Amino acid sequence: MPTASNTAVFWGEVLGEVQRQVSRNQFETWFAQTACQEFDKERVIVAVPNTFYSAWLTKQYMPVLEDAVSHAAGQELKIEFLTDESLKTEEQEDLGREITTPQAGPIESVPTRRPPVAAAGSSNLKKHLNPDYTFDNFIVGASNRMGHAAALAVIDDPGKVYNPLFIHGGLGLGKTHLLQGISHELLARRPGIRMEYVPCEQFINEFITALEKNQINEFRERYRELDVLMIDDIHFLANKDHTQEEFFHTFNCLYNEQKQIILSSDSPPRDIPTLEERLVSRFKWGLVCEVEPPVFEMRMGIIRKRCNRENMDLADDVADLLAGTLKGSIRELEGAVTRLAGYSRIMKEPVTVEVTRRVLSDLLGSAKRRITMDDIIEIVTDRFGVRLSDLQSKKRFHSITLPRQICMFLARKHTPLSLTEIGGYFGGRDHSTVLYADDKVAKRIKTDPELRDTVEDLSRMLKI
Repeated sequence: MPTASNTAVFWGEVLGEVQRQVSRNQFETWFAQTACQEFDKERVIVAVPNTFYSAWLTKQYMPVLEDAVSHAAGQELKIEFLTDESLKTEEQEDLGREITTPQAGPIESVPTRRPPVAAAGSSNLKKHLNPDYTFDNFIVGASNRMGHAAALAVIDDPGKVYNPLFIHGGLGLGKTHLLQGISHELLARRPGIRMEYVPCEQFINEFITALEKNQINEFRERYRELDVLMIDDIHFLANKDHTQEEFFHTFNCLYNEQKQIILSSDSPPRDIPTLEERLVSRFKWGLVCEVEPPVFEMRMGIIRKRCNRENMDLADDVADLLAGTLKGSIRELEGAVTRLAGYSRIMKEPVTVEVTRRVLSDLLGSAKRRITMDDIIEIVTDRFGVRLSDLQSKKRFHSITLPRQICMFLARKHTPLSLTEIGGYFGGRDHSTVLYADDKVAKRIKTDPELRDTVEDLSRMLKI
C-alpha cells in the first residue's frame, strides 16, 4: 500500500495533468477540492466533497481523469469516488444538497413542467420577460448543463441552495434565457412571489433617480423586501462606487433573510474590473458557473429547435454549414435560421446551401475570417515544433517560452479575447503574464528582423 506521502505526490501529478486539459474555472470548480484516498495497482479512490461532485465528474470529466491517472501511474487504473465532507469549502457548503441533474447525452430539450401563467401581482414583471425565454425552449448540452441544473435546484428551493447563483459567459450564450426561464417557472409555481428581474443598468438608473428625487427609502423597500432578486449583466456595476455600496447592503439584507439572489455577468466575479473585494467575495458564496460556447451537436440541436418554431424544413447540408460556421453565439445562430425562414416565406424559394451563403453572406463571411485561439495555437506549435502541453506547462526553456509569448502576442492582435481568457489557454497564467509577453514580442520584432518575419508570416497564415 502506498504511503500518504506517495499518495499526495501521485495525486499532485494527476491534478497537474488535469490542469493542462481543462480551463482554470473548470479546475477550480470540480478538481481543486478533490484528494486521493488511496491507490494501488488496480484502482484509485478519489475523495470528493459530496455525491453531486462524483456524479458530475463521472458524467463530464471521466475521460480527462482516466487520461491523467494513466499518465501519472503509467498504466490504466479503475477510478472510484468516496464522499468526504471535510473537503467542503465555505463556497461549496451547499453542494451536498440534492439536485436533479439532467440525463447524460449530447443535447436535450427540457420541457417546462407546466405553461407559465400570470401570477398575482406579477404583471409588471411579466412585461419585462421574453415569452420565448422559457425552459421549454432551452437546449441543454455540455456547455450549459451545470447552469441549467443549478437553475432547476434554485427553482425547487429558492434561497436555500446555490445562493447566490452567479452565471457568467460570453455574449449570446443563454445567460439571460436562464434567468428569465427561472422567472417564468417561479411565477408558475409560486403565485404571489415577490420577485424582480432587472438588467443591471436599470438598477443603476433607478438608484440614481431615487437619490435625485429623495426617494431612497422607497427604492430600498422595493428591492430589500423581495423573495427573489435577479440582476442581469451585473458587471455593469464596475466603476459605479455608490451603486456598489447600495447593492452591497441590499445583497446582505436579502442573503441574511435567505432570499434568493441570481446574477449574470460576462466574466467571473474576480475578473470584473474595479468591483469591490467584499462584493467579489459575496458573489462566490454560492455557486459560480460558466456558460460556454455550444459544441457542434448542441448547435445542431439549437438549429433544429428553431426550425420547428419557424415551421421550416432545413436540409442537412444547410444545417451542417450553419452549425460548422457560426460557433460563437446561440443568439447569432437562431437569428440566422430566422432570417432564412423569412427569406424562404417571402421569396417562396427553398433554402439551399447557395441561398444560405447569399442571404447570410455577412455572417458566414465574417465567420470565415474570425481567428480563434485554436487557429493560433495550431500554426505556432507547427512552426516551432512544440506541443500544446509544453505551452501550458511551467517550463521556461527559450524553445518553449518564445512560442508561448508569440501565441499571446497574436491572440492580443487578432482575437477579442480578454487577458484572462488568453492566459487561461496557457495553464491559467494571469493577465500580467499576458501583458508582459505581448510587450516583449512587440519590442523584439523592432530589433530582430528574423523574429519580425516569423510573426508577420504567422499573421498572414491566420488571415488565409
